[in-house]
Amino acid sequence: FRRQLIGTAGGWFLFDITFYGNVLFQPIVLHQVFHTSRHISLRGGLRENICLQMGLVALIGLPGYYLSVWQMDKLGRRTIQLQGFLVSALLFFLLGVFEDQLKATPTLMLLLYGLTFLFANFGPNSTTFMLPAETFPAHVRSTLSGFSAAMGKLGATVGSSFFKSLVDATSISVTMVACAAVSVCGFAITYFFVEDRRGVAMEGP
Repeated sequence: FRRQLIGTAGGWFLFDITFYGNVLFQPIVLHQVFHTSRHISLRGGLRENICLQMGLVALIGLPGYYLSVWQMDKLGRRTIQLQGFLVSALLFFLLGVFEDQLKATPTLMLLLYGLTFLFANFGPNSTTFMLPAETFPAHVRSTLSGFSAAMGKLGATVGSSFFKSLVDATSISVTMVACAAVSVCGFAITYFFVEDRRGVAMEGP
């Protein structure tokens, strides 16, 4: 099951690098975009209130869960994960390459940043934990699902450990391009190593 494990564990690992890095350090990203304080503030409008900015990002991302539930059986887990990685890569690339231009319209930049969370939720955040269960037969399912999950947590550790350091050492632009590159790798691993199992019954005990 080495090939399938590369798909389930590798995709989970790569997704959690970008997802947890961005979730935990949203204030840093938003500070760079809006030049607001990095400290949580409840004052001011959208340009000054980082809580309002984070709330808007969360609201933009929320429909992704419902889209996943709605389309899960129609599109399948593999397709949803593929399009999530692909669109996220495109959004991160735009945020990185056109950072200077987008800073002139920070609300647009905030919208694009929020869309990365929408396609994370309508993507790998709704599929990475499901793919191992439907991929592996019963006699190894719990073990290899657990290994895949552990690789996801390792990815979360990598993202949360190095995201801020990368921003501080380089820039938001470089960090977003790095997130795009990681997402492209996630797309490639999903494409080559994850099977489309729509309509295939799970093996019982």
